[in-house]
Amino acid sequence: MSSDRLRDALADLGLSRTEIDAYLVVLEGGEATMRTVSERADVSQSYVYEIAGELADRGLVTVDESVTPTVLRARAPAEAVEALSTRLSAFERAASERYAESSREDAGFETIRSARTVRRRIQHQLERANTELYLVVPASELADLHEPLVAARKRGVTTYCMLTDPEPETALADHQPAADWATVVRTWEGTPPVLVLRDGTAGVMGAHGLLTPGSDGLQHAVAFGQPEVAGAFYGSSLGNVWPMGVESAVADPPELPARFDLFRSGVTTSAIHVDAGTELLADVTLVDAETGDERPVSGARVTDVRQSLVEPTNAAFPIESALQLETDAGTVSVGGISEGFGAYHEPFAASSVTLRRADESR
Repeated sequence: MSSDRLRDALADLGLSRTEIDAYLVVLEGGEATMRTVSERADVSQSYVYEIAGELADRGLVTVDESVTPTVLRARAPAEAVEALSTRLSAFERAASERYAESSREDAGFETIRSARTVRRRIQHQLERANTELYLVVPASELADLHEPLVAARKRGVTTYCMLTDPEPETALADHQPAADWATVVRTWEGTPPVLVLRDGTAGVMGAHGLLTPGSDGLQHAVAFGQPEVAGAFYGSSLGNVWPMGVESAVADPPELPARFDLFRSGVTTSAIHVDAGTELLADVTLVDAETGDERPVSGARVTDVRQSLVEPTNAAFPIESALQLETDAGTVSVGGISEGFGAYHEPFAASSVTLRRADESR
Protein backbone atom coordinates (compact mmCIF):
# COMPACT_ATOMS: atom_id res chain seq x y z
CA MET A 1 0.00 0.00 0.00
CA SER A 2 1.43 3.38 -0.97
CA SER A 3 2.10 6.01 1.67
CA ASP A 4 -0.76 8.15 0.37
CA ARG A 5 -3.21 5.23 0.42
CA LEU A 6 -2.10 4.31 3.94
CA ARG A 7 -2.62 7.88 5.08
CA ASP A 8 -6.08 7.93 3.49
CA ALA A 9 -6.99 4.64 5.18
CA LEU A 10 -5.86 5.92 8.58
CA ALA A 11 -7.78 9.15 8.05
CA ASP A 12 -10.90 7.07 7.30
CA LEU A 13 -10.43 5.48 10.72
CA GLY A 14 -10.68 8.93 12.28
CA LEU A 15 -7.00 9.68 12.91
CA SER A 16 -5.90 13.29 12.66
CA ARG A 17 -3.00 14.29 10.43
CA THR A 18 -0.72 14.65 13.45
CA GLU A 19 -1.73 11.23 14.78
CA ILE A 20 -1.04 9.73 11.35
CA ASP A 21 2.41 11.34 11.20
CA ALA A 22 3.26 10.01 14.65
CA TYR A 23 1.94 6.51 13.89
CA LEU A 24 3.94 6.27 10.68
CA VAL A 25 7.14 7.13 12.55
CA VAL A 26 6.49 4.20 14.90
CA LEU A 27 5.33 1.89 12.12
CA GLU A 28 8.36 2.48 9.92
CA GLY A 29 10.81 1.53 12.64
CA GLY A 30 8.64 -0.95 14.49
CA GLU A 31 9.18 1.08 17.62
CA ALA A 32 10.25 4.58 18.64
CA THR A 33 10.86 6.64 21.73
CA MET A 34 8.67 9.61 22.57
CA ARG A 35 11.55 11.92 21.66
CA THR A 36 12.00 10.29 18.25
CA VAL A 37 8.30 10.64 17.47
CA SER A 38 8.39 14.26 18.62
CA GLU A 39 11.33 15.12 16.38
CA ARG A 40 10.25 13.24 13.25
CA ALA A 41 6.55 14.12 13.43
CA ASP A 42 7.36 17.72 14.41
CA VAL A 43 5.15 17.85 17.51
CA SER A 44 5.92 18.79 21.10
CA GLN A 45 7.00 15.94 23.34
CA SER A 46 4.16 16.67 25.76
CA TYR A 47 1.65 16.28 22.92
CA VAL A 48 3.24 12.96 21.93
CA TYR A 49 2.01 11.49 25.23
CA GLU A 50 -1.54 12.47 24.33
CA ILE A 51 -1.17 11.06 20.80
CA ALA A 52 0.30 7.86 22.22
CA GLY A 53 -2.74 7.39 24.39
CA GLU A 54 -5.05 7.83 21.40
CA LEU A 55 -3.09 5.36 19.27
CA ALA A 56 -3.01 2.85 22.11
CA ASP A 57 -6.75 3.26 22.64
CA ARG A 58 -7.26 2.38 18.97
CA GLY A 59 -5.11 -0.71 19.26
CA LEU A 60 -2.44 0.52 16.85
CA VAL A 61 0.48 0.74 19.29
CA THR A 62 1.52 -0.35 22.75
CA VAL A 63 3.18 1.97 25.25
CA ASP A 64 6.04 0.44 27.22
CA GLU A 65 6.66 2.55 30.32
CA SER A 66 8.76 -0.16 31.98
CA VAL A 67 11.83 1.12 30.14
CA THR A 68 13.47 4.52 30.09
CA PRO A 69 12.83 6.37 27.87
CA THR A 70 9.26 5.23 27.21
CA VAL A 71 8.93 3.29 23.96
CA LEU A 72 6.01 3.09 21.54
CA ARG A 73 5.77 -0.20 19.66
CA ALA A 74 3.65 -0.73 16.57
CA ARG A 75 1.32 -3.70 16.80
CA ALA A 76 1.48 -6.16 13.95
CA PRO A 77 -0.99 -5.16 11.20
CA ALA A 78 -3.09 -8.30 11.75
CA GLU A 79 -3.28 -7.55 15.48
CA ALA A 80 -4.19 -3.91 14.81
CA VAL A 81 -6.98 -4.92 12.43
CA GLU A 82 -8.26 -7.44 14.99
CA ALA A 83 -8.25 -4.76 17.68
CA LEU A 84 -10.16 -2.36 15.43
CA SER A 85 -12.66 -5.09 14.55
CA THR A 86 -13.14 -5.85 18.23
CA ARG A 87 -13.80 -2.18 18.93
CA LEU A 88 -16.39 -2.03 16.14
CA SER A 89 -18.10 -5.18 17.43
CA ALA A 90 -18.15 -3.74 20.93
CA PHE A 91 -19.64 -0.53 19.60
CA GLU A 92 -22.36 -2.46 17.80
CA ARG A 93 -23.30 -4.31 20.99
CA ALA A 94 -23.22 -1.18 23.12
CA ALA A 95 -25.29 0.83 20.65
CA SER A 96 -28.04 -1.76 20.83
CA GLU A 97 -28.46 -1.24 24.56
CA ARG A 98 -30.06 1.69 26.28
CA TYR A 99 -27.37 4.23 27.06
CA ALA A 100 -28.89 5.21 30.40
CA GLU A 101 -28.90 1.60 31.63
CA SER A 102 -25.18 1.13 31.22
CA SER A 103 -24.06 1.59 34.81
CA ARG A 104 -21.14 -0.69 33.93
CA GLU A 105 -19.56 2.19 32.01
CA ASP A 106 -18.43 3.72 35.27
CA ALA A 107 -17.17 0.51 36.82
CA GLY A 108 -13.50 0.14 37.57
CA PHE A 109 -10.59 2.53 37.90
CA GLU A 110 -9.05 3.87 34.69
CA THR A 111 -5.72 5.68 34.43
CA ILE A 112 -5.66 8.32 31.68
CA ARG A 113 -2.67 10.21 30.27
CA SER A 114 -4.39 11.93 27.36
CA ALA A 115 -5.93 15.37 27.95
CA ARG A 116 -8.35 14.68 25.11
CA THR A 117 -9.57 11.51 26.80
CA VAL A 118 -9.90 13.29 30.14
CA ARG A 119 -12.08 15.92 28.50
CA ARG A 120 -14.25 13.22 26.95
CA ARG A 121 -14.68 11.51 30.31
CA ILE A 122 -15.64 14.82 31.94
CA GLN A 123 -18.17 15.56 29.19
CA HIS A 124 -19.61 12.09 29.72
CA GLN A 125 -20.11 12.70 33.44
CA LEU A 126 -21.83 16.04 32.79
CA GLU A 127 -24.18 14.48 30.25
CA ARG A 128 -25.18 11.65 32.62
CA ALA A 129 -25.78 13.74 35.75
CA ASN A 130 -29.25 13.41 37.25
CA THR A 131 -29.07 15.19 40.59
CA GLU A 132 -25.68 16.78 41.36
CA LEU A 133 -22.37 17.89 39.86
CA TYR A 134 -19.29 19.01 41.77
CA LEU A 135 -16.46 20.46 39.70
CA VAL A 136 -13.02 21.91 40.34
CA VAL A 137 -11.66 22.77 36.89
CA PRO A 138 -9.26 25.21 35.21
CA ALA A 139 -11.22 28.26 34.08
CA SER A 140 -9.91 27.72 30.54
CA GLU A 141 -12.14 24.61 30.33
CA LEU A 142 -15.37 26.52 30.93
CA ALA A 143 -15.89 27.42 27.27
CA ASP A 144 -16.10 23.71 26.34
CA LEU A 145 -18.06 22.73 29.44
CA HIS A 146 -20.56 25.57 29.27
CA GLU A 147 -23.10 23.89 26.97
CA PRO A 148 -23.35 20.57 28.87
CA LEU A 149 -23.48 22.47 32.17
CA VAL A 150 -26.39 24.55 30.90
CA ALA A 151 -28.14 21.36 29.80
CA ALA A 152 -27.58 19.81 33.23
CA ARG A 153 -29.06 22.84 34.97
CA LYS A 154 -32.12 22.62 32.73
CA ARG A 155 -32.53 19.01 33.92
CA GLY A 156 -32.61 20.31 37.50
CA VAL A 157 -29.08 19.24 38.43
CA THR A 158 -27.60 21.11 41.41
CA THR A 159 -24.13 22.20 40.29
CA TYR A 160 -21.21 23.37 42.40
CA CYS A 161 -18.30 24.72 40.37
CA MET A 162 -14.90 26.09 41.36
CA LEU A 163 -12.99 27.81 38.56
CA THR A 164 -9.24 27.80 39.10
CA ASP A 165 -6.16 29.24 37.39
CA PRO A 166 -5.85 30.56 34.68
CA GLU A 167 -7.90 33.79 35.07
CA PRO A 168 -11.04 32.41 36.73
CA GLU A 169 -12.70 35.82 37.11
CA THR A 170 -12.29 36.53 33.39
CA ALA A 171 -13.86 33.21 32.44
CA LEU A 172 -16.74 33.86 34.82
CA ALA A 173 -17.32 37.32 33.33
CA ASP A 174 -17.40 35.80 29.84
CA HIS A 175 -20.12 33.32 30.80
CA GLN A 176 -22.90 35.32 32.38
CA PRO A 177 -25.42 34.76 33.78
CA ALA A 178 -23.65 32.12 35.85
CA ALA A 179 -27.01 30.87 37.13
CA ASP A 180 -27.59 29.32 33.69
CA TRP A 181 -24.83 26.77 34.27
CA ALA A 182 -24.22 26.53 38.02
CA THR A 183 -25.94 26.76 41.38
CA VAL A 184 -22.85 27.98 43.25
CA VAL A 185 -19.62 29.28 41.67
CA ARG A 186 -16.35 29.88 43.48
CA THR A 187 -13.13 31.22 41.98
CA TRP A 188 -9.54 30.69 43.05
CA GLU A 189 -6.25 31.45 41.33
CA GLY A 190 -4.71 28.24 42.69
CA THR A 191 -3.85 25.06 40.80
CA PRO A 192 -5.56 22.22 42.71
CA PRO A 193 -6.24 18.83 41.10
CA VAL A 194 -9.07 18.67 38.59
CA LEU A 195 -12.12 16.98 40.08
CA VAL A 196 -15.50 16.27 38.50
CA LEU A 197 -18.04 14.24 40.48
CA ARG A 198 -21.42 13.11 39.18
CA ASP A 199 -24.33 12.24 41.51
CA GLY A 200 -21.84 11.32 44.24
CA THR A 201 -21.08 8.02 42.52
CA ALA A 202 -18.55 8.51 39.71
CA GLY A 203 -16.14 11.02 38.25
CA VAL A 204 -12.70 12.07 37.08
CA MET A 205 -9.73 13.34 39.10
CA GLY A 206 -6.36 14.41 37.76
CA ALA A 207 -3.45 16.81 37.74
CA HIS A 208 -4.31 20.45 37.10
CA GLY A 209 -1.53 20.74 34.52
CA LEU A 210 -2.99 18.00 32.35
CA LEU A 211 -5.63 20.44 31.12
CA THR A 212 -3.53 23.60 31.04
CA PRO A 213 -0.72 24.78 28.75
CA GLY A 214 2.83 23.80 29.61
CA SER A 215 2.15 20.24 30.76
CA ASP A 216 5.29 18.10 30.79
CA GLY A 217 3.36 15.13 29.39
CA LEU A 218 3.97 13.02 32.49
CA GLN A 219 0.80 13.99 34.35
CA HIS A 220 -2.26 11.79 34.43
CA ALA A 221 -5.84 11.45 35.64
CA VAL A 222 -8.12 8.67 36.83
CA ALA A 223 -11.74 7.93 36.03
CA PHE A 224 -13.70 5.94 38.58
CA GLY A 225 -17.16 4.58 39.24
CA GLN A 226 -17.11 3.59 42.90
CA PRO A 227 -19.24 5.69 45.28
CA GLU A 228 -16.72 5.11 48.07
CA VAL A 229 -13.93 6.60 45.94
CA ALA A 230 -16.18 9.49 44.89
CA GLY A 231 -17.02 10.14 48.55
CA ALA A 232 -13.36 10.18 49.56
CA PHE A 233 -12.41 12.63 46.78
CA TYR A 234 -15.42 14.81 47.60
CA GLY A 235 -14.60 14.97 51.31
CA SER A 236 -10.97 15.84 50.65
CA SER A 237 -11.83 18.53 48.11
CA LEU A 238 -14.58 20.07 50.21
CA GLY A 239 -12.26 20.32 53.19
CA ASN A 240 -9.08 21.47 51.46
CA VAL A 241 -9.94 23.11 48.12
CA TRP A 242 -13.48 24.53 48.18
CA PRO A 243 -12.81 26.84 51.18
CA MET A 244 -9.85 28.43 49.35
CA GLY A 245 -12.12 30.02 46.76
CA VAL A 246 -14.24 33.14 46.85
CA GLU A 247 -17.97 32.74 46.31
CA SER A 248 -18.61 34.58 43.04
CA ALA A 249 -22.16 33.62 42.07
CA VAL A 250 -25.20 31.92 43.60
CA ALA A 251 -28.31 31.09 41.59
CA ASP A 252 -31.77 31.87 42.88
CA PRO A 253 -33.12 28.77 44.62
CA PRO A 254 -35.89 26.71 43.02
CA GLU A 255 -39.43 27.86 43.63
CA LEU A 256 -41.22 26.11 46.46
CA PRO A 257 -42.70 23.65 47.09
CA ALA A 258 -40.03 21.43 45.57
CA ARG A 259 -38.80 17.88 46.05
CA PHE A 260 -35.09 17.05 46.12
CA ASP A 261 -34.13 13.46 45.43
CA LEU A 262 -30.63 14.12 46.72
CA PHE A 263 -30.81 15.34 50.30
CA ARG A 264 -27.70 17.53 49.96
CA SER A 265 -29.39 19.52 47.19
CA GLY A 266 -32.28 20.17 49.56
CA VAL A 267 -29.84 21.35 52.23
CA THR A 268 -28.22 23.80 49.81
CA THR A 269 -31.62 25.13 48.73
CA SER A 270 -32.64 25.47 52.38
CA ALA A 271 -29.47 27.44 53.16
CA ILE A 272 -30.13 29.91 50.34
CA HIS A 273 -33.79 30.36 51.32
CA VAL A 274 -33.05 30.71 55.04
CA ASP A 275 -30.35 33.29 54.32
CA ALA A 276 -33.00 35.27 52.44
CA GLY A 277 -35.30 35.14 55.48
CA THR A 278 -37.67 32.38 54.31
CA GLU A 279 -39.19 30.12 56.96
CA LEU A 280 -39.31 26.55 55.73
CA LEU A 281 -41.22 23.35 56.38
CA ALA A 282 -39.90 19.95 55.38
CA ASP A 283 -41.53 16.63 54.55
CA VAL A 284 -39.15 13.69 54.99
CA THR A 285 -39.05 10.02 55.84
CA LEU A 286 -36.66 9.74 58.75
CA VAL A 287 -34.44 6.67 58.97
CA ASP A 288 -33.03 5.87 62.41
CA ALA A 289 -29.26 5.53 61.95
CA GLU A 290 -29.04 2.80 64.60
CA THR A 291 -32.13 0.68 64.02
CA GLY A 292 -33.01 1.46 60.41
CA ASP A 293 -36.62 2.13 61.44
CA GLU A 294 -38.46 4.57 59.18
CA ARG A 295 -40.85 7.31 60.26
CA PRO A 296 -42.56 9.78 57.89
CA VAL A 297 -42.59 13.38 59.10
CA SER A 298 -44.71 16.08 57.50
CA GLY A 299 -44.52 19.83 57.98
CA ALA A 300 -41.47 19.84 60.25
CA ARG A 301 -40.13 23.35 60.75
CA VAL A 302 -36.53 23.84 59.62
CA THR A 303 -34.76 25.44 62.59
CA ASP A 304 -31.16 25.27 61.34
CA VAL A 305 -29.16 24.34 58.25
CA ARG A 306 -25.65 22.90 58.63
CA GLN A 307 -23.51 23.00 55.49
CA SER A 308 -20.30 24.33 53.90
CA LEU A 309 -21.13 24.64 50.19
CA VAL A 310 -22.78 28.08 50.08
CA GLU A 311 -22.19 31.20 52.15
CA PRO A 312 -22.77 31.71 54.99
CA THR A 313 -21.30 28.35 55.99
CA ASN A 314 -21.74 26.95 59.48
CA ALA A 315 -20.74 23.29 59.28
CA ALA A 316 -18.93 21.81 62.26
CA PHE A 317 -16.86 19.71 59.83
CA PRO A 318 -16.42 20.10 56.03
CA ILE A 319 -18.82 17.43 54.78
CA GLU A 320 -21.59 18.15 57.26
CA SER A 321 -24.85 18.58 55.35
CA ALA A 322 -27.85 18.43 57.67
CA LEU A 323 -31.18 19.96 58.56
CA GLN A 324 -32.37 20.57 62.10
CA LEU A 325 -36.10 19.79 62.14
CA GLU A 326 -38.67 20.52 64.81
CA THR A 327 -40.93 17.46 65.10
CA ASP A 328 -43.57 16.21 67.51
CA ALA A 329 -40.82 14.19 69.20
CA GLY A 330 -38.55 17.20 69.56
CA THR A 331 -35.78 18.70 67.44
CA VAL A 332 -33.85 16.16 65.38
CA SER A 333 -30.74 16.40 63.22
CA VAL A 334 -31.09 14.79 59.79
CA GLY A 335 -28.31 13.98 57.36
CA GLY A 336 -28.45 12.54 53.89
CA ILE A 337 -28.35 8.97 52.71
CA SER A 338 -25.80 8.45 49.95
CA GLU A 339 -23.81 5.61 48.42
CA GLY A 340 -20.43 7.14 49.20
CA PHE A 341 -20.95 8.03 52.85
CA GLY A 342 -24.17 8.73 54.66
CA ALA A 343 -25.31 10.30 57.90
CA TYR A 344 -22.65 8.84 60.18
CA HIS A 345 -22.80 11.93 62.45
CA GLU A 346 -26.56 12.61 62.61
CA PRO A 347 -28.95 10.26 64.45
CA PHE A 348 -31.40 10.33 61.52
CA ALA A 349 -31.04 10.23 57.75
CA ALA A 350 -33.23 10.87 54.73
CA SER A 351 -32.68 10.11 51.06
CA SER A 352 -34.91 12.96 49.83
CA VAL A 353 -36.75 15.99 51.14
CA THR A 354 -39.66 18.16 50.06
CA LEU A 355 -39.44 21.82 51.07
CA ARG A 356 -42.22 24.38 51.25
CA ARG A 357 -42.73 27.83 52.69
CA ALA A 358 -44.12 28.00 56.22
CA ASP A 359 -46.40 30.89 55.27
CA GLU A 360 -48.09 29.00 52.44
CA SER A 361 -50.79 26.36 52.80
CA ARG A 362 -50.11 22.93 51.35
